[in-house]
Amino acid sequence: MKLSLVAAFVVGVVLIFNVFPSPTEALPADVQMWGVGEVIIWLQDEGFGEDVIQVFHRNDIDGRKLLLLSVEDMQEMKVFSPFALEKCLIIPSQISSPEPTRN
Repeated sequence: MKLSLVAAFVVGVVLIFNVFPSPTEALPADVQMWGVGEVIIWLQDEGFGEDVIQVFHRNDIDGRKLLLLSVEDMQEMKVFSPFALEKCLIIPSQISSPEPTRN
């Protein structure tokens, strides 16, 4: 009886992880199309702390703004972590297709 419960649990876990995409996989491929909510999902999935997530939310950072962030912008927002700088300044441009346009 115990073995069948364990087997059912393992099968359930495998199904959940294979059927349901991670939050980031469900985001539009073009980062420019992300709203603030999608940026927050990406930040959470990438392991950012709640403090950085709050800063991005307060500053209404959407996908277009995320792609245009500079070191100076991050410093103005009081985000100094090397982890955050690397992730926010390099990774979004690698997963986005076209160049963002400044308005």
